[in-house]
Amino acid sequence: MKKRGQMRKNFIEIILLLLLVGLILLAVSSFIINRQEGAVSKSYFNKLVNEINSLESGSTSEGVVIFINPGWFIKGFDKGQRSPKSCEAEACLCICKKGSITTGFRYDCQKKGFCEIFDKNLRLEKDGQHKQVNLQPGGHSIYLKSDGIIILSEKALEEEYKDVEKIKVKHVMDTEDKSMNNVLMAMEYAKKNSIVRRRCYCGDKCKEYAELLVRYSKENGIPDPLLSLSLMMQESECRADAKSGSSYGLMQINLNAQGLPLTWPWYNPETNIKKGLSILKNKYDLFQKGVSIGTCKYDKERKGIIFTGCKRVVFYKDWQAAVRGYNGCGCNPKYPSQDWFVEEVFKRYWQISKFVQTQTT
Repeated sequence: MKKRGQMRKNFIEIILLLLLVGLILLAVSSFIINRQEGAVSKSYFNKLVNEINSLESGSTSEGVVIFINPGWFIKGFDKGQRSPKSCEAEACLCICKKGSITTGFRYDCQKKGFCEIFDKNLRLEKDGQHKQVNLQPGGHSIYLKSDGIIILSEKALEEEYKDVEKIKVKHVMDTEDKSMNNVLMAMEYAKKNSIVRRRCYCGDKCKEYAELLVRYSKENGIPDPLLSLSLMMQESECRADAKSGSSYGLMQINLNAQGLPLTWPWYNPETNIKKGLSILKNKYDLFQKGVSIGTCKYDKERKGIIFTGCKRVVFYKDWQAAVRGYNGCGCNPKYPSQDWFVEEVFKRYWQISKFVQTQTT
């Protein structure tokens, strides 16, 4: 019995020893992985800081993409705001390791993060499916996505969109079936390819959405359903569950602006698309009648609107004016990148139209 008891004791000790060795190995490997992850995150962050400083010195960026490690986030702190000790009370930008739900941004950044002090505030604002750092003042757009950062300067945007005003919406004379096939073809392409910084995440609902876009484009006199698709991609990237502030669904219907109750079925694709395209047509009709809305002032001589945004004053007419009215007429300081809303929608429309044309001729 003594011998059996001793064997049992030795066996337990061996098991405990193996567990202890396993825990030590796990801790060491976790430390090494975290250290490597931190080094990579810091390297990416330094690249971001260098790009911002370069933009501030007057250079332009054609679109630098910088990736962020999963589990990390970027946070901007204003001058005078409670910030991590490494940049206390200063305007700074930090990349930090996410903590638990109960910990705050400041604590997470203080515990594990890297910060850089700037001479002006950098703010992170939600912009559709993106987040944007707004340099104040400054003319730079830095879009933060879950998988990376796209940096553009306003000068680069001006160059990118310089010919957009020449893009006209073509009047499609196709049969309903052909129009639907064209829209579906464009959606399938946009599922796998980013078109002017947007994709179409329609999943197994592409055919349903294509049918709705064709039907309600025709019902509202919108000349080409591909324009409606480009607008939907701009607003939600074809996500029926998209929410941003008081805007909801595929076409990002603003319930407050439309006087709709919270119980309005925005999540229903048909209801949402039907409403969105009727709003677009309404804006088109108003501007055709010479109505001014907000900072969209009607110009009788040129038969269009002069839009004053946060950083731009631009002339639009016809369906470009309608798209401007759809997004809003004015400057929302939280989202200054919306100054380029029309240009993004129309450049995407031109690109998907060109793609469809190459596939059908």
